[in-house]
Amino acid sequence: MSVPFVRVSEDFCRQTLCGVCTFSPFCSSAWWACLCSSSPPLHMAALMAAVYPATGNLLIGRAVNFSASSTCGERGAAHYCIVSHLQESDKCFVCDDSDPRLRHRIESVIYLTKSEEDEHSWWQSVNGEENVQIRLNLEAEFHFTHLIIKFKV
Repeated sequence: MSVPFVRVSEDFCRQTLCGVCTFSPFCSSAWWACLCSSSPPLHMAALMAAVYPATGNLLIGRAVNFSASSTCGERGAAHYCIVSHLQESDKCFVCDDSDPRLRHRIESVIYLTKSEEDEHSWWQSVNGEENVQIRLNLEAEFHFTHLIIKFKV
């Protein structure tokens, strides 16, 4: 079984992984294999956890830092239409922030569990409004690998 080597810089290894960096015969000269000199020795699982931290939904716990420049029903009942329903008789609907069944706030896109991801939970901008912005303050620096956006059309 081969041991995977991690592509990190020498400075990263010294500052973050408490390690001594050496060239690996398995990697090109641009790659480093980091070995920890602490006691007990740093195992590969710990090394991988430091280099590849757990992933998760960055929206959870940040609803107060999440805003939209336009939300349907925010200033009273309003109508919106769903493009995919244009062939059906029910193509336009009412949104109203005062009614929990008809509200579509930006916080609705934050799913705490998979079961909350249902057809009644989404954010809806004002019908026909352009240049709508969604803002999220993460309060820290993150390395994004994926951004998943679903559109209700």
